[in-house]
Amino acid sequence: MNTGSTGQDKGPGEIVGARDPVPVDIELVVPSAQVRTALMLGGLNAPGVTRLVERANTRDHAENMLRSLGAEIGVEDLEHGRRISVGGYAEPRPQPVIVPGDPSSAAFPVVAALIIDGSRVRLNGACVNPARTGLCTTLLEMGARAGIRQPAHRVR
Repeated sequence: MNTGSTGQDKGPGEIVGARDPVPVDIELVVPSAQVRTALMLGGLNAPGVTRLVERANTRDHAENMLRSLGAEIGVEDLEHGRRISVGGYAEPRPQPVIVPGDPSSAAFPVVAALIIDGSRVRLNGACVNPARTGLCTTLLEMGARAGIRQPAHRVR
């Protein structure tokens, strides 16, 4: 059991949010969906609107998920990148969420099946978000016999 520096049955540290959170307007220097998502989640707990500008588009899973949970998420395409706005003091609605499989994890068996005559691979439950289907698009451009079958339902 790790009692940490507090001597209690807790971890060694504690994360405490800002007493008076404020929205930010920030341009992301490094393209990172993880950093952008962390800032978006922080913006949900701040008053007003948090605005993030990314110069290189990254995956849009967080925007799609938060919007489906009822958060106010705006996306504006820019000449280079996009601007994301997050309405503060959001009250996302709880609901069941299906987390699809990561298509990049399936890349090796998919390519292996394509280069071995007579092989077949079917991925069930893989993410078909257009921001994550680059491998399939490239394989199709190369003449591969591959495709994406849309699922019966999608989270919007």
